[in-house]
Amino acid sequence: MKKIGVVLVVLVGLLLVVGGIVAVAVGGTYNGLVGKQQGVDAAWANVLNQYQRRADLVP
Repeated sequence: MKKIGVVLVVLVGLLLVVGGIVAVAVGGTYNGLVGKQQGVDAAWANVLNQYQRRADLVP
C-alpha cells in the first residue's frame, strides 16, 4: 500500500510540473501575440494618418 501512495504522489507532482510548464508556455505565447497585435494596430494607425493627411491636402 505504501508503494501505491508514493507512486500517486510522484504522478501528481509530475502532472503539476507539466501543467505549470504548459501554463507558462501558453502565457508567453499569448503575451507575444498581444504585443504583435499592438504593433499591427500602431502600423494601421499610421496608415490611417497618412490617408487623412493626403485627404487634407486635396483642395
